[in-house]
Amino acid sequence: MDLHALSAQSRPRPRRHRGLRWTVAVTVACLAALAGWTGYRVAAGKTTPPRFTRESAESARRALRAAHGDRWAPAASRSAERAFMDAALEWRRQETSFVVFRNYDDARRLFAQADDKLRQATRVAEEMRSDERGRAERAIAKARQIVGGTDAIADAIGLGRYEGMLLQKCKIGVDEAERLFKIEEYEKAAQRAELAALQSGRVTDRAAELVARFSDPQLVRKWRGMIDDTVAWSRRTGGTAFVVSKEAHEMTVYVRGKAVETLKVELGSNSVRDKLHAGDNATPEGRYKVVSKIAASRYERALLLDYPNAEDRQRFAAARLHGELPRGVSPGGLIEVHGGGGRGKDWTNGCVAVTDREMDRVFARASVGTPVTIVGSDGAAGTFTNVVRMQKMAAGATGGARAAE
Repeated sequence: MDLHALSAQSRPRPRRHRGLRWTVAVTVACLAALAGWTGYRVAAGKTTPPRFTRESAESARRALRAAHGDRWAPAASRSAERAFMDAALEWRRQETSFVVFRNYDDARRLFAQADDKLRQATRVAEEMRSDERGRAERAIAKARQIVGGTDAIADAIGLGRYEGMLLQKCKIGVDEAERLFKIEEYEKAAQRAELAALQSGRVTDRAAELVARFSDPQLVRKWRGMIDDTVAWSRRTGGTAFVVSKEAHEMTVYVRGKAVETLKVELGSNSVRDKLHAGDNATPEGRYKVVSKIAASRYERALLLDYPNAEDRQRFAAARLHGELPRGVSPGGLIEVHGGGGRGKDWTNGCVAVTDREMDRVFARASVGTPVTIVGSDGAAGTFTNVVRMQKMAAGATGGARAAE
């Protein structure tokens, strides 16, 4: 072997060649590690957008909006909405980052949290909506019942102008509550219905004040005595007598002490009061007699009564003495039993009205001097006494509730 060539093989390789090999080796190792790391991330799903989780959250978000969460559960809705926006922001941040560095783990976690919050807020909203709807339904039903009862009382009693206007306002209030209910304004509907019921209760209280005297035991005994005296007179004399009960809106015809006919009557438009003066539209209460039979009256036929009698005049004078009368009024007069009735309401200026056909029979039975006794009540339970009883029960319930508080 050539000594020169042998010498060349035994010489060490240049240093730059060793550095190049190390660089290549490190690069290959890094690329392999990067490929492995990326492969692991891909395999683990970290770079895959969590579309199902996001779609679920978006579905929950639509459900919350359909349930009007911002209205029925505003705090929970705002919290859930913020959670959704945070998740969407994280999703966007990952989308715009380099693909090998993407990691949707936080976005997935945030969307899952937002999903839970959105669904919880929806449940809260639906529960609140259901509760408010139920409350409104109950309030409207109660108001409709109370106002209906007051309206029936008004028909039976005839309220004053203020009470009539207040009752009309209550009816409008209930209608308004039902309109609000239809457009799902449940809270406003409930408040409107509750106000209508409260105002209606005030009307009922006022009505109870007006008719309180119809359940006064002393007054009822007086009226009962007047009826007994009239019937006894009919029995004793064999004559005809008429007894009018204002509460029952009935006139009973007695012949020889026996009731032979009972007729429905219509009275003065202010029939709950005892007549005191001209123009008060009240029907008088007392023992009267027919003083004239009018065959051709404005209302078919008529029996003119001796109102005001001595007792009426005495009561009128006492009221004037105590300043209870308007200026320039008189006791009034021209109180009759006449035809023209059958209108279904009290409408006269204080007279007692029956239908024309009934008046023909009444007119035939009566003569000058026939007793016509008009009382507030015959002692049997009727509309007026029921109003008082209802008002007392309501007051007792209120008192019991207050005591329980």
